[in-house]
Order: sequence, then C-alpha cells, then structure tokens
Amino acid sequence: MTPKRVLSFIGLAAKAGKIVAGFDGVSMSIGQKTVKLVIIARDTSPGTAKKIESLCNNEHVPVYRFFEKDAIGDALGKSPKAIVAVTDDNFSKEIANKLDRLIRTMAE
Repeated sequence: MTPKRVLSFIGLAAKAGKIVAGFDGVSMSIGQKTVKLVIIARDTSPGTAKKIESLCNNEHVPVYRFFEKDAIGDALGKSPKAIVAVTDDNFSKEIANKLDRLIRTMAE
C-alpha cells in the first residue's frame, strides 16, 4: 500500500460526491451525523485539529492524522485542504483499511 493509492481512492470518493472538505463543512456534517471517517492533515494547526478531533470523539467518528494539506487538496482536485470527511460507509471502510495497511507498512 502506498500513500498515492490511498489518495487516489480519496479522489474517487470525492468524484462520487462522498467527501466533505474544510473545517466548516466537516464540523457541520459531524453535527448532522453524516460523517463516517475524518482525515486531518499532519500540517493542520493544533487548535483546528483538536476541535475536529473533539467533535469526532463525541460522535464516535474514526479520525486519522495523515498526509499534508497539499496532498489532500491535490487528491480532491482543489486547493490545499486540512480536513476531509467521508460520508459513505463503503468508502470510509475501504479508506480506513487502506490507511491502516499503509500505517502498518510504514511501521515495519
């Protein structure tokens, strides 16, 4: 598993309309209980990351700290994005599996 593959799959989810990006959109979607998974870029400000992580913890939404803003934005075909949320069960499970495999591979 490579970071590029995971980002490609995130891009596929975006094309399918199953991604919400940006602090406000993700926060609102978490509150509406439509978010299945959140990815926070590693270069996101600590305050912003903490706010989103807190919202996710309250709603039991899995959170990953991975990639950089530029890489996430490129995958979505947009400007750099600090936070993205997946709103589809199948995409979220597949992205979580891919991220878990990538994290394990990097730890070896």
